Amino acid sequence: MTRCIYPMPEWLEESKKLYDSSFEKKLQKISGHYAYRIKAEPSWGIDKDLFQCSIMDAGKLIEMRFYTEEEAVKEADFIMAASAPVWKNILTKTDKFVAAFMARRIKLDKGNPVKALARQPHPGGTGVSRRPVPGGVRAVQGRLCRVQGKGRGVGGGEGILTLPPLHH
Repeated sequence: MTRCIYPMPEWLEESKKLYDSSFEKKLQKISGHYAYRIKAEPSWGIDKDLFQCSIMDAGKLIEMRFYTEEEAVKEADFIMAASAPVWKNILTKTDKFVAAFMARRIKLDKGNPVKALARQPHPGGTGVSRRPVPGGVRAVQGRLCRVQGKGRGVGGGEGILTLPPLHH
């Protein structure tokens, strides 16, 4: 198993490797350009907001990478914002996307809220209360990863995800 710390670049790269045709089929109704703002969280080693962005076309992952804020604002159809702990709870299914969105733990910085919710995958396909990464790949991680440790911050194990081998 590969150990990656969410939301570091290595985690994003491993997430892309795990996204395969089985997820394309499950997320075939998902299309759009999604940006996920991971708010600064100094206790997690995140000094400034990060923008994890994904482009999906009928479930196919076209692109997934970190954007600058300017790129995200210009290019994304939707920008959803939350702290790293909130996103981690979504990824690990400790919380549900729709519940977090409705309770405003996840805020919509750009886009129509009705359309944003309507474009999310639904339970039964993959994780993350079924939104694309963080796009489709967050969904992949929500189903495939597990969190190790119970401490606060990366040093205490919070947010450390163990990913299964790339070949099953």
